[in-house]
Amino acid sequence: MPRVLLDLRPLQSGYAGHGIGRYTRELTQALLALRKKRGLGRDLEMQALLFSHPQYPPWKPETVLAGFEGLEAGLFCPPWKRTWLWDQTHLGGFWLKTGKWDLLHQFVSLGPLGISSLPWLSAGMCVATVHDLHLFSPDAPPVLKAYRQTRRMRCQEWALPRSNAVLVDAAPIQEQLLRRFPVASPPIILPPGGDHLLRRSKASRPHFSPEGDGAPSPLPPLSYVLAIGDTPNKGLGFAAEIVAMARKRGDDLQLLVLGDAENVKRELGPWNGQPFIHIQTRPDDDGLIRAYTHALALVFPSDREGFGLPILEAQSLGCPALTADIRPMKDLVAQPEHCLALSDAQAWAQALLRLRQAPEWRRTCVEAGKTLAAEFTWERTASALIEIWANRMGVGN
Repeated sequence: MPRVLLDLRPLQSGYAGHGIGRYTRELTQALLALRKKRGLGRDLEMQALLFSHPQYPPWKPETVLAGFEGLEAGLFCPPWKRTWLWDQTHLGGFWLKTGKWDLLHQFVSLGPLGISSLPWLSAGMCVATVHDLHLFSPDAPPVLKAYRQTRRMRCQEWALPRSNAVLVDAAPIQEQLLRRFPVASPPIILPPGGDHLLRRSKASRPHFSPEGDGAPSPLPPLSYVLAIGDTPNKGLGFAAEIVAMARKRGDDLQLLVLGDAENVKRELGPWNGQPFIHIQTRPDDDGLIRAYTHALALVFPSDREGFGLPILEAQSLGCPALTADIRPMKDLVAQPEHCLALSDAQAWAQALLRLRQAPEWRRTCVEAGKTLAAEFTWERTASALIEIWANRMGVGN
């Protein structure tokens, strides 16, 4: 029986509240559901790699595993500050000594947040996942630039080309990896399908009322534009600028930003404190669904992404998405008119006003977005991943 160890430590770290945490959680649930649906219980064994004692109580192993029916812990990593060192020595040595598993699947690799690191002793048994290469961008924060010089980064750079397989979310990341790393064998694999999406909530409220810092009175449906994220690449200052332009033309649009309050304020820059800007800190799934459902549109002026999950989430829930005319984001937007240059704030503002003032056009965008988003499902991605595992382990269907 093929045995796969799923590295779920991202759910016990700072990744938990971000897109990578959602990716890890949703894809793991889809893998378990697909194994049950296809009756693969006796043909595919999956266990979890977790921290034995995470830094914060909400991330206890039993709490993480409670969200995954039929998944048990297979191996625990001690709560060392230098987790990467444990990965390089103990994990690799234990793996080679016991031969208990056939593959180690990492939901995020090549990352700086102090969790999983590609183990060099058993790199050939690793399926790595690279979501983006922000770490190497010229405008990366100083902490990331410093991380490039660490021993752990050198270990990852050595191990990545030697992994059993390397997964990426989109073709641009594949191209960047090929330029940066000598990945000749094994190949970089591009699983078909993106990632759908929030489970639809049964809860419904007539108004979405943000909570937390700077919470305003309830925002009526279609009265606000939604922005998501709190990192430099998300373009929150630009989002505020285009909403301000729309307001100058007589519209009373509001901007709702979802993200860590302090980070959002920093990224807003001179726009921070404007009365039309509202911040909510990381809502739960129900809150996120309500935010999407009641927004006039999602504005996503990011200058680089590994994939762009919020674009699909928004469109699947009937919220048109405006994004930068950059891959891979522009490949996820239903309306070509909503792929806009980051140098043309006026065009973004005009697109928002058209959605606001032309209900028929917005309904057309909503239907087109739902149709496109329906092509992306977690089950499809999970099915592709199981096939990749089978191919890499040399087992049958």
